[in-house]
This record gives sequence, structure tokens and C-alpha cells, in this order.
Amino acid sequence: MRRFSCGHSDGVSEHYDVIIIGTGAGGGTLAHTLAPSGKKILLLERGDFLPRETDNWEPGPVFVDGKYISPDTWYGANGKPFQPQVHYYVGGATKMYGAALYRLRPADFGEIQHVDGPSPAWPLGYDDFEPWYTKAEWTSVLDLDCKAHELDNLYVVDTSFFPSIGAVNPALTAMANAIRVGEHLLTRLH
Repeated sequence: MRRFSCGHSDGVSEHYDVIIIGTGAGGGTLAHTLAPSGKKILLLERGDFLPRETDNWEPGPVFVDGKYISPDTWYGANGKPFQPQVHYYVGGATKMYGAALYRLRPADFGEIQHVDGPSPAWPLGYDDFEPWYTKAEWTSVLDLDCKAHELDNLYVVDTSFFPSIGAVNPALTAMANAIRVGEHLLTRLH
């Protein structure tokens, strides 16, 4: 495997076994997977840390006002400018993704016909990803009982644990899950 070097203006060179560009769901998960190997890993991120402020907890400033969207202008194949709706922060766009962790369906990996033409099939299919989907789900922040993997007594039972939320109010589902987790805890605490 080739090693990468980064030279500094002070003449010091750093050597890395792996350089990961982007710290979002992909780059962050890759770093987490490689970290126990003892290899020297460098994470590069285009943006700074997301400011700690009330606005980044509110859907209005985030999704309606676009407060954290990059001001970049991209250009389509026809030369027409568009705003790409990207976020450049440590943690990548994952910082703004709304906690939707879903699997693609098997059909999503095949060719899909769109109004503007076909989207080609992926070179890999659902079955190629399935074992890694399962592993990713087991290495997410919470286990199936909504307990944080790293903390023995931290449970999350609000709607943030949902893999996705539809257009309806999920309050009854959140309540049902809280009862489910509560019954698990009662069993565990006896």
C-alpha cells in the first residue's frame, strides 16, 4: 500500500497510511472502521465546525432559510447556474440530514427511468450491500433497545431514533417505543 506524505512549511513531514476526504456518514464511518487498525489516518474536511447555536436545532433556519447552506454556485451540463444545497462542515452534510438512515430497495440499484432519461444500474446490487447495511445498523449510535452503545445507562426514546419520519405526527409511535424501552429497562433493572 502506498503511503502519503504531507510537507509543512516548517520542513516537517507527516506520513499517513490513509487520507480520508470528508467526515460525514461515509468518511466518518470509514475512519471509525479503520481506527482500531493502528494505521495513521488523516481526515480532511472542507468546512469548519458547525456553530453551536439555537438556529441549528430549528428546522426553519436550517431547511427553510438555508442558513447553513454553502453560497457556492454550480453549473449544469447546459451551463445554467444552480445552488447545490450543500453544507461544508465537520461531519459533512450528515449534520443536516434529519436522522434518516434508510436502506435503498433492491430496485433502486437497477436502471431507473426518469423524466429526463434513464439512470444507469449500479455495478453492485442490494445483495452486495446487505451485510454492510446490517453491520452499519448495528454500529449506529443506538442499539435495538434505543441504548447508546458506548454508555450503559443512556437511552434515547424521542423521535430522533426513527430511521425516517413520514408526513404524519409520530407521537403515538414514540409513546409506544417509550413503553417498549421502559419494559426492557424494568426487566434489566431487576
